[in-house]
Amino acid sequence: MIATLSPIPPAVIRFSHLALTLAITIACLGIGLPGSALAQDNIGIFWDGAYTQNTTTVDNYPGILTGYLVLKDPSNPSGLLGWELCVDVDGPGQFISWVLEGQTINVAGEPCFKVGIGGPPLPSDTDVLLATFQIMVTEPLPVVISVRPDFRPSVPDQMSFIPADDPNALLPMTTLDGQPQVASINGHIPNLEVSPGTLHFDGTIIGTQAVKTVTVTNLGFIPGYLDVSLAGDCGPYSLPGLSGAVTVPVGESRTIQVAFAPVNTENFECNLVLGWNLDDVAMIGNGREQTLFWSAPTELDFGEVGYNQLVIKWVTIRNTGELPFEIDPDIPLSCPEFTITSGGYAGTIHPGGQRTVYVQFRP
Repeated sequence: MIATLSPIPPAVIRFSHLALTLAITIACLGIGLPGSALAQDNIGIFWDGAYTQNTTTVDNYPGILTGYLVLKDPSNPSGLLGWELCVDVDGPGQFISWVLEGQTINVAGEPCFKVGIGGPPLPSDTDVLLATFQIMVTEPLPVVISVRPDFRPSVPDQMSFIPADDPNALLPMTTLDGQPQVASINGHIPNLEVSPGTLHFDGTIIGTQAVKTVTVTNLGFIPGYLDVSLAGDCGPYSLPGLSGAVTVPVGESRTIQVAFAPVNTENFECNLVLGWNLDDVAMIGNGREQTLFWSAPTELDFGEVGYNQLVIKWVTIRNTGELPFEIDPDIPLSCPEFTITSGGYAGTIHPGGQRTVYVQFRP
């Protein structure tokens, strides 16, 4: 976010000390509020000079809009000596300049404001223009502008202004509907984020099924609607979960499963179609044969053993591949000094399994 304060014209310099005093009053005043402070004055942001339009659409990108920060029909008829609040943007937009109305000074850092009026009070009309700003909209995506209290507001959890008829008072302000969001740009456009943009199923074992997921998250301000399908004949690809019409509510995500079950080693490419204006998700996969691997020592060394002495050693056979295999341990009749004492039966070792065979030697 970029926000810059417009240069103060020379006429303002004569009032800068008073403006600074008033702004500090906003930030530091700790007195109890008078009875009139119970009023809730409304503040908003608008896109037209009549202060009636708080939503707009930008058709050309990038585009610059002028916004108006307005106190609507304030309850105090004498005008304003100062005000405080923060403004924020959510979405692909940037504040590029601020112009405060009247002879003012801001002792906070934009986009937060603790503003003192250095000259005559801002007039209390039906609507009081506090500031104008420009926002650069860089993408065809929704943007929401919010106003809220300063990080350290003088009135706890409130925005406020100083009435001209009582410089020691603070009148609280709220938004038109009580929510921080007061204006939007391209609010009719869903903002859906897709992750990942490509699915890779390389090296999937033939005869098995691999499942991967695509997540669609709604970062916008209206529900998003998908139409999930596969692009034509996608052969080994399928959609075991969500498909067809899918709604993505604001702030939520939907997970779409894609299964790949190859029948050969050929490369197979296809696209997952999400609908609306979203790009298709590319899917790339191929199959491979299962591998047969095992590990086992190639010999057992019993060393020197005395006549009629007994020594036992063992060998462990591990299946480190993807296919089961059969074993049937045996010792030739020509080696009567060696005897299998355990594990010497025929059987299957499955992937990840093992068998330990114990052999005794009595010379």
